[in-house]
Amino acid sequence: MRHSSAEVKQTPRLPVSPEAEVLLCAASVGPVEKRIARLRALLAQDLDWDFLLTAAEHHCIPSLLYWHLSRAGLDRVPETSAAALKRSYTDIVQRNMLFVQELLHLVALLREASIPVVPYKGPLLAHALYEDVAQRQMWDLDLLVKEADLARAKRLLLDDGYTQKSIMTPEEEARVRKHNDEEVFHSPRNGLEIELHWRLMPPAIGKASPSEFVWEHARMETRFGAPMLALPPELHVLVIFLHAGVKHRWAQLKFLADAAHIMNKLDGLDWDTIWREMDARGETHALLVGACLGHALLGAPVPEVLSAGFRRDAGVRASAGLVMGRLFREGFGLPGLQEWRGYTRGLHGLNIDGGPAWTPLGERLRYVRAVLTPEYGDKFALPGLPRGLSFLHYAIRPLRLVSRHGPRVIGRVR
Repeated sequence: MRHSSAEVKQTPRLPVSPEAEVLLCAASVGPVEKRIARLRALLAQDLDWDFLLTAAEHHCIPSLLYWHLSRAGLDRVPETSAAALKRSYTDIVQRNMLFVQELLHLVALLREASIPVVPYKGPLLAHALYEDVAQRQMWDLDLLVKEADLARAKRLLLDDGYTQKSIMTPEEEARVRKHNDEEVFHSPRNGLEIELHWRLMPPAIGKASPSEFVWEHARMETRFGAPMLALPPELHVLVIFLHAGVKHRWAQLKFLADAAHIMNKLDGLDWDTIWREMDARGETHALLVGACLGHALLGAPVPEVLSAGFRRDAGVRASAGLVMGRLFREGFGLPGLQEWRGYTRGLHGLNIDGGPAWTPLGERLRYVRAVLTPEYGDKFALPGLPRGLSFLHYAIRPLRLVSRHGPRVIGRVR
């Protein structure tokens, strides 16, 4: 069923830099006129364009940024920066068109061999959510086949000129098949990469991959003028939130932009079903963090079932503050306690979790818990752990943090 948006109290802007606000304007879903007006005001300031362009590339939104700046007035942008953005936009347009062509080619190739294939994300998501396909930068094509058809599908790709990114022994292939969800192929013909999946998600994500529902519910539709199997909208959204929220922890604005556009644009979504499926995998927290940030940063309306989740899950604000630190700090690393505190207090002003303000000790404990909660990389470092030993993911998390950030990470909780 369709859910109306929750009323969420608005307060002054969250504590982000003008450069971050420029990126947020480009990724947000509010009225275009308001976004352009805000951009013009921001462009009147002395912005750090080196950081802005680096951040746009890091967050995979240079084409969105160029699209908005071209409407706000590129004459307000330094000439070298405007030229760099235009080159990036042109490259993305050309590459995305290649992805669409390759999608059509591979779907037809597999169909002729009687191999069912379901494409997802990539061009299909861009077409569903954005003004044009060029606004969503793509890195690869995701194609799902049945595990029983995997060997034949791989042979077809190799015969078509693709090369396998990693050459593996039979033992290594068996290990990948057990613990992973994809094999990567490269096309020397056009430089594109294809991810051939036999699961929609790695086993380390959630209690089970949603792949088992695909072959029951996928339906033939016309996309880009050609017939192909497509995921039902709720299942596609489930995959997006699992991939962006659980695997990548909302680490880039492109993921939040997708979530915000989903909540803003896709009418008729059954959010109760999406909630139940995320809950069955123990991943509603990731769903709520994405919805929280999609609203607070990008102006997305919040479905009622998710706003109720904010009030039940008091840790959403803590996790969202951690994501914000990663999004906006220079170097895109782990935020310190003080930086995180500013973000979470701003989110409390938006009445995100409906709870009381935290005490200083409570804030510190929330921060430590958010930092030490295992992420996908921690789980993948110890794949296949039985449920009774899952606590070891918490043990490996501090070791991975220290190896990545050095001993100085300990001082950030002070």
